[in-house]
Amino acid sequence: MAAPKNITAIQKKIIWSIARKSLGLDGSTLYACIMEMFGAERMSALSAAQADLLILELRRKECRLGERLTPLQYKGITRRSQELGWSAKGLRRFIKNETGADELSWLTVEQARFVITGMEKIKKWRRTHREEKIDGVQ
Repeated sequence: MAAPKNITAIQKKIIWSIARKSLGLDGSTLYACIMEMFGAERMSALSAAQADLLILELRRKECRLGERLTPLQYKGITRRSQELGWSAKGLRRFIKNETGADELSWLTVEQARFVITGMEKIKKWRRTHREEKIDGVQ
């Protein structure tokens, strides 16, 4: 079996460029990220595959993609879905229509807030329209 390919000079340049220019990170913050992600103290200890993962993560941050939804948000969305009487398929359809994401677990914190707000509006609408006359019958 071949040994994993080491990080390349080009990958190092890309990492430093994104970290410094786009994200404004200093060296100690970047190395803290490397330690957290890979348990490595030096960038040169990374494999090429690990460097690619680091680059993807830095680019995700560069695009300002938010962090994944919290466990509390996840539970809140599933609870509201049950209260609304939605199936798992119905919830996925709502999430897709509102955010473009295909799965609940893929939502960012911001998207989860948007979904929760939408679900609360639906609950409120249902409450207010149940009390109104429907086809002349109350």
